[in-house]
Amino acid sequence: MFNKSWFAGLLISLGAMAYLSVGGLGGAFLFAIGLIGVIICESYLFTGKMVLLYNNYVDLLKIWGGNVLGCATGALISHSLAPKALVVIGAKAALGPLNVFILATVCGLLVACATVPHALKWGDSLGRWMLTLGSIAGFIVIGADHCIADMYFWMASCSHLEWIWVPIVATFGNYLGGLLFKFGVGKKIKS
Repeated sequence: MFNKSWFAGLLISLGAMAYLSVGGLGGAFLFAIGLIGVIICESYLFTGKMVLLYNNYVDLLKIWGGNVLGCATGALISHSLAPKALVVIGAKAALGPLNVFILATVCGLLVACATVPHALKWGDSLGRWMLTLGSIAGFIVIGADHCIADMYFWMASCSHLEWIWVPIVATFGNYLGGLLFKFGVGKKIKS
């Protein structure tokens, strides 16, 4: 479990590095590389597993911890992106905890929980990849908070310990979004 979790965190970090390097809409589409890598490699990403393991807190914590260590690895290899990561995490911190929580809930509901489970049911069809690409670019464009991506941005920024709350609040928002999906919309969608 640890290796797959660590690798997922690293893959999300690579997607975030691509976003920071290019920026804008092109960077938003490139960010999806991380999630596509997670799907192809069948890695364990917290936001992808939280719907399946919603009441298994021990495994969820292990996955989250592995993802965080993968982000730390990504941050170590991307020190030149620290100024750009600082701008991203600083903008998120400026929104305040309530707004980060709401945006993270949106991410958990619409992107992390809806995209991965339904995309996997489609096999290798073009629709699977279009849904993944479009959803991830969309969540980046609207500024929704993904806890693992936010953890990378915080670690890569190399400063501001007081902003650690951003990825932690995003974790709880993503989890709430996952629960809303599982017990709300997800119950109605049976395919």
